[in-house]
Order: sequence, then structure tokens, then C-alpha cells
Amino acid sequence: MMKKTVFGVVLSLLSWNTPFAKTITITAEFTPSVTSPGNDKFTNTTSSYGYCSTFPANCDNNGWFSVALGINANPIEELLAGEKVEFGMPAASRDIIVTNKLTGTQRVVTFAVNGFGGRNRGYGGQSTGVNSNWNSSWIYPSSGCSSSGYSMGDNNVYSRFWRWPNRNDSTLCSKTTNVDRGSYPSLDMTNFMYLLTTPNPLEMDEDVYEGQISFSVAGSGAEISLGGAKYQTTDDQLIINFELTVTHEMNVRPLETGTVNLHACQTGKICTAAENKINWDKSIITNIPPVLTAESQFEITSSGSFTTYLNCEVNAGDQCGIRSAKTGDIVPVKTLLSLPGNIQTSSKSPVRNMLMKNVRDTDYALFTTVDFSANTKGKFHFEVDKQDVIQMKKNAPDEYSGVITVVFDPQVW
Repeated sequence: MMKKTVFGVVLSLLSWNTPFAKTITITAEFTPSVTSPGNDKFTNTTSSYGYCSTFPANCDNNGWFSVALGINANPIEELLAGEKVEFGMPAASRDIIVTNKLTGTQRVVTFAVNGFGGRNRGYGGQSTGVNSNWNSSWIYPSSGCSSSGYSMGDNNVYSRFWRWPNRNDSTLCSKTTNVDRGSYPSLDMTNFMYLLTTPNPLEMDEDVYEGQISFSVAGSGAEISLGGAKYQTTDDQLIINFELTVTHEMNVRPLETGTVNLHACQTGKICTAAENKINWDKSIITNIPPVLTAESQFEITSSGSFTTYLNCEVNAGDQCGIRSAKTGDIVPVKTLLSLPGNIQTSSKSPVRNMLMKNVRDTDYALFTTVDFSANTKGKFHFEVDKQDVIQMKKNAPDEYSGVITVVFDPQVW
């Protein structure tokens, strides 16, 4: 039996003017450091190329970075005396949205080009060499741009780097030839210097943030202009990917271990065992119940944001409780959190005796580390109110106990 066979043919028309795009990736990362706790900046991890690879200290001091552009330009017509070779860069600041791959949280980075370099290649000689018979040496651009002071080469090859200091997209850096040039410089080893302004990583979720921007490229009239009207570029578009990696740290260590004993005391105070006995005796005489209090201290190392909530052996509404060994009755225990000054609420307030709940609620309890610091001290204050102590005394002597687990959760999305 013959089976039916169907062939599908897809036809497409290829354009001779298919654009070519060059893609580069700019990367930066943040990891908190105990040796540099005040650091709240990203570290640029993009491979350096061009000016900053030659003068790294100068770039480090000014927050500059340079990266390979990877797009070349070649002459397509004769260049006559008095004509210009022109270059334009996207010098005005651009805001790029970067999105956390895991959480979908978005932030804004600002990008701008503030310099451009490359190498001229051509036929040597005193009349039409790459650095002969121009209005000035190629180390000096036209007005509006400035020299970086860097140049190297001769009439066969000549490298230089120019600055775009005025943050203006319309500025063209140019050189004017004094002679007709049947053969004139092609351009390779292109690179640009950029400024990247990033958000405070301490206020960002952990993971990788990604974003993208693209620029048109041509000899003339594009956002990136290489050479001018008589040049043709090897690519028609530049795509820049941005990858910002945020790594946070969270470590909490209790300073006391074992059972925390509630003592008869006053609201907000902590009493010793001796004071506990005195206060109980006094309450019997006056018939005024005391408040029961205790405290537990801890050290915390954190960056970024986190939430805190309780897991209870015994629940008492939205708080934890302790249970009577004699009757099984439950009374609630208030758990009040205080954090070190480098950690604030989402409304930028200090965290002082904030009542914790046994439900995870980031609208209620969301904290942000504004300055990274290692092993700073916090505490939990526990209290049983007077009216609940009245209930407890009805079956005295008795013992109440319960386990309260405090969860510090950095996954706040």
C-alpha cells in the first residue's frame, strides 16, 4: 500500500542589504566584603580593551571603562583635499532597564560613551600616509572633542584615542585632509570608553539582572558614525547586552544557647533571677501581677533585603505561645525584634522592638541593609502580658514552655 507523502517547501527572498549586527556584553557584579564593608558599588568585570587596558590606573581613578567595539570601517570613495573624516558616538546618557531573571524585579542603569579609539591603516609615504597632510596630527580631534594624550604609530599604522566630554550626541570629531587621497586610512581595532551608573546593589534582589540597548552603525548619519559618507562599516548595528550579578550574604548566629527563662519584671526591662524572686513575692502581697520578660541576643551579617517571621511549637493567634504542663492552657508570648542600625525597614526607619508574627508577610516585615557590616548585634525581647500572667497563676505551681523559631528569609520576592 502506498502512503501519501507531502513535501513542504518554504521560499524566502534574501535581501542583498541584510544588516549585520555586532553584539558585545558589559558585565558587572556585586559581592559584599567584610574587608570593605562600606562598598555599595558594582565591580565592572567586562574585559578591558583599548585605552583602559593601556592606562588602567587612569581609568580606575575616574570610573572609566573601555571595551572593544569590534566594528571596522573601510573607504569606498576617493577623499579629496578639504574633505573630512568624521566620527560620532552616542555620548548622551541612556537609561536601560535591567530585569532580574529570577524575580522579575526591574532596575535602571545609565550608560553613555565618553571616548572612542581605533587604528588607521593605509599606504605609507609623506604625502598620503595615515598621519601626513591632515589639518593636524591624528592625536588631536576637532573642536568639541579632546585628545586623551594617547597615540602610537607612524604613516603606515596610527592608533589614537579621543574623548567626548560634552555628553552630546550631535558632536562629530573630525580630521580634514590637505591633499587628495586615492587611498586613505581604513579603520580597525575600534574601542570605546563608557560610563556606567548602576543602582545601589544593597537595595537589589540577588541574581542576574539583564538588559539590552542597540545603536545603528554606518559611515555617516547613524548613532555610531565611523569615518563619514565615504566609509562603509562591517556591521550596521551594535547590540550591547548588560549583565549585573548581585550576590548577597545572610548569616545569623545566636550569642546564647539553651533555654531562655522568663522572669517577673517590668515591661521592656530584663530582670535577674534574684530580682525575679523579689518581684514574684511582691506580686503575692500586692496582688498586682508582674510582666514576664526575657531576652536573646544574636549577631547578624547581611546585605540586601530579607524578611523575618516566627515558626511556633505552640501558636497563639499570630504570635507564638507557651503551654501549661498541668492544664495544657496556652498563653501568648510577644516576640519583639531589634536590629542593628545598618538595617532598616522598607520605610527607612530603624528596627526597634518590632512585634514579630508567625506568618510570612513582606508587607509587614521587610528589612533592607543600607550598609554592609559583619557580625553586628541584634536582639529578641520576649514578654508575657499581665492579664496572661493572671491566668497562669490560677493553676500555680505550674510550668509553661514552648519553642520559638525565628526565620530570617532573604528570598523576599
